Amino acid sequence: MQLHHVELYSGIGGMRLAVQAALPANVQYVCHKAFDVNANANIVYEHNFKQRPTMLSLEHCTAGMCSKRSPPLLWTLSPPCQPYTTTAHSKQAGAQDARASSLAHLLQLMPQLEQLPSHILLENVVNFHGSQSHQQLRAVLQQLDYHVVDVALCPSQLGVPHLRRRHYTLARRRQQQQQQQQQQQQQQQQEQQQQQQEQQGLQQQHASSDGAGSNAGNSQVLRYVLPLSRVGRYFKVLDLVAPGLSNHSNCFTKGYGKNILGTGSYLLEDAAAHLLAQQDSRGSQVDEGEVPPMLRVRCFTPREVANLQGFPASFSFPETLTDRQAYAVLGNSVSIDAVSYLVQLLLHDVVAGELQQQLQ
Repeated sequence: MQLHHVELYSGIGGMRLAVQAALPANVQYVCHKAFDVNANANIVYEHNFKQRPTMLSLEHCTAGMCSKRSPPLLWTLSPPCQPYTTTAHSKQAGAQDARASSLAHLLQLMPQLEQLPSHILLENVVNFHGSQSHQQLRAVLQQLDYHVVDVALCPSQLGVPHLRRRHYTLARRRQQQQQQQQQQQQQQQQEQQQQQQEQQGLQQQHASSDGAGSNAGNSQVLRYVLPLSRVGRYFKVLDLVAPGLSNHSNCFTKGYGKNILGTGSYLLEDAAAHLLAQQDSRGSQVDEGEVPPMLRVRCFTPREVANLQGFPASFSFPETLTDRQAYAVLGNSVSIDAVSYLVQLLLHDVVAGELQQQLQ
């Protein structure tokens, strides 16, 4: 049995990895198409998957580009979040924002498709829920006979020490015939599936061994250390985490490594963690002009950010990509742990009530 996947707003392949992780061993993953307009994201995607996404703004996508006759077909979407963010400098224009037009075009396109996707998963910021775009999405899906579930999920709910709460819309078509076709296809390919399962197991073991020790060494980490002057200036407002003192990191945005505030957590190391523990026990803080010289605060490395977002050790960035570019594409990506969990439920046709029970 095969699952064909169309990645709309494919980014660096987070959705692809999440779907692959969610599939049982007897289901073969096939990437039918991937689309993204970000050149750096496409470079990273090709570097890891040996397949280059179509660089196309989805306002210009046609029905033939994202349809396929053979079900099951999964669409994943992570459209631009800027129209729905509520930060100080955001326009908060919602569906009227030009960056929301690609999603609107896809919704207009869906009734024209020769073969509708059997399953759909959309990810966006929490404030997407209830927006005009969200209402349009639900209306189109229900008109096309989809069962639709909305949920907000954070990786921390799954035991991941990272905060990245997002809105998800899950949809599946109500077609019993499709399920029968899947069962027939599964029976016909049983022997082939067993062979694929054994081969995939060997590949996974190989990938795990190759990825060991992929984190940057101490000498490489030094370049991520913040200058003491910046630490002193922003110490009281930095989101600082330390081993043994913190149980999660905050969401990393695309501005991490460029803007110091509001873009993610920073790591206190060695004597710094001990110092913070002493400061907390006295209920006081380090004054801006009295930051001890041994206080070492650094950015999480791109590899460490990728780890927190669920990317496997085998995932890597090309050497041509700068750290800031890596942070930017990671900030625009997804939590693989959260998406993979939801894809499993979606493909098992979990209904709204069961989903809520699963998340409790």
